[in-house]
Amino acid sequence: MGLLEALLLDPYRLNIWIGVRTDGVPGSGTQNDPYDGSSQPKFDAIMNGLPSSPPTLVRLGPGIFKTNGYADGVATGWQLRSAMKIVGCGIDVTVLQLAGAAVSGAHFYAVGHALSASGVPNLMDYAEVCDLTIDCNLSAYTGTGTACGAVRIFGNHAKIRRVKVIHWGTKATTQPCFVLSQVAATDLGAVEDSGIEECLALSPAGTSAPDNNTGPMTVFHAGGPESPPLNPIAYGTSPYVRNCFVDSGQAGFPFAYEIRGYSLGWCKAGVIDGNQGHNITYGVYQQPTNAQDIVVRNNWFKNVAKGILIGSKGTSSPGGTLTKSGSVAAVTISSGHNLSIGDFALLTTTGAYNGLVVTVLATSFSSTVFQFNTSNGALRDTVTSVQGVCGVGNSAQSGNFPYVGALIVEGNTIELVQTTSVSGNIGLHLNDSWAATSPLQDFLYPTYVFAKVIVRDNKVRYLDGGYQSTYLGYGLQINSAANLIVRNNVVDSAPTTPPPIQNNRCNSVTYFNNLTSGGVLVPGTNGDNNIQYEELATLTDFALIMGLFNKKA
Repeated sequence: MGLLEALLLDPYRLNIWIGVRTDGVPGSGTQNDPYDGSSQPKFDAIMNGLPSSPPTLVRLGPGIFKTNGYADGVATGWQLRSAMKIVGCGIDVTVLQLAGAAVSGAHFYAVGHALSASGVPNLMDYAEVCDLTIDCNLSAYTGTGTACGAVRIFGNHAKIRRVKVIHWGTKATTQPCFVLSQVAATDLGAVEDSGIEECLALSPAGTSAPDNNTGPMTVFHAGGPESPPLNPIAYGTSPYVRNCFVDSGQAGFPFAYEIRGYSLGWCKAGVIDGNQGHNITYGVYQQPTNAQDIVVRNNWFKNVAKGILIGSKGTSSPGGTLTKSGSVAAVTISSGHNLSIGDFALLTTTGAYNGLVVTVLATSFSSTVFQFNTSNGALRDTVTSVQGVCGVGNSAQSGNFPYVGALIVEGNTIELVQTTSVSGNIGLHLNDSWAATSPLQDFLYPTYVFAKVIVRDNKVRYLDGGYQSTYLGYGLQINSAANLIVRNNVVDSAPTTPPPIQNNRCNSVTYFNNLTSGGVLVPGTNGDNNIQYEELATLTDFALIMGLFNKKA
């Protein structure tokens, strides 16, 4: 930014200083006479008393500030304001600590706000939290099913920067914890350019009393709210998580609880870049929501069960009926199917359509009826349930589909846990586990969960480069991609079954120059028929051998 541009920027019109005072003086809020925020009631009263406008810069001095924070449906605490900037004196110098409560079933944030007000998005545009430590203090919450995170913001150009979080977690598996969350979209609207950068997440709450942390926990999240419907009405634009670090401190495997390091969803042009995740279950984990474009690049995931796991299912809807006329089948669910036009839907039926994943058409669509194209010959079937299927690239909205986006995974280093007893550990897993024993695709009308996938320049190995022939983790498992390119990856894998690199139920596939760390070619395998793909290196070797055979004396 040039000097002239900087001078033209509007300064914060209201500057507030808050300190941990020991003299009993309430203060006037200036730098030389800060407000007294030495207790939870005093701090929350100050934050509640700040005006909604003009934009406010809140400077927190050294020390520990206790707060009730924010939780949906809980009246105590305070809420963030639009364009408010909260700045500490630095990590571990300023500490904002959740005070604790006996409330059950709530998700508390030290800094947060309601996502909607009077039926419209409650946007915190240009809000920012930076340069402090947040103690989520799960042990201070005695209610059942409570989760404690640090920050949740829904707003354009909102930022969370240089924040360290500790003692985060949840007291119930039915209440997942989100630690630092930038909400990119809700069912009321979407935002752009919101992000998390240069943040640390250390020392999660423990499993024993009074913490009673059970997991699961998502540490750095840019996407939908905690319990989103399958699809938003719009996708957030360009959310990002950059240069962040998480370490659970769990050395042994299996881990005590499930920690998901990084998550993106409900977005287009989302980026997870330059991060680290140590001793966690998943490096990148996709919530049960779709995305249009995601880039996962230049990250290091160390001692993880899965480096990157993308692909999931939504909530099941009740059963109904299926009828077919010509090449179009219609599913009727009287209580509602919770799908949108262009969604992918997994059918569970008692007959020929069981296990089929279909694309919801725009024709004859209503809240109780949807149609799909099929070449299946059965004219009728009984539907047990319908579930939305989530992936990357073909997500549609507002009836305009198919949208062809891409998932790009490049330049990442993944070190899998060293285990000889727990299977299912995979460096990169594009998941369609629901199709493991069922037909994923209609012969004439296939539905692929991932539109275009590019996997390049990644390294997958075991923790600290260790190797034993009895280790169970392997490199790449890529399923249900319409177009797949896998090149220049380095994969060290002990198992030969399944192969180190394989795909299932994919359409157009290209492999090139994937090697072990010793320089040995690792061919890609089609898991549907267990046949290796040919690539340039193998074709060149074959041409050389045939040339030698045909060489004339």
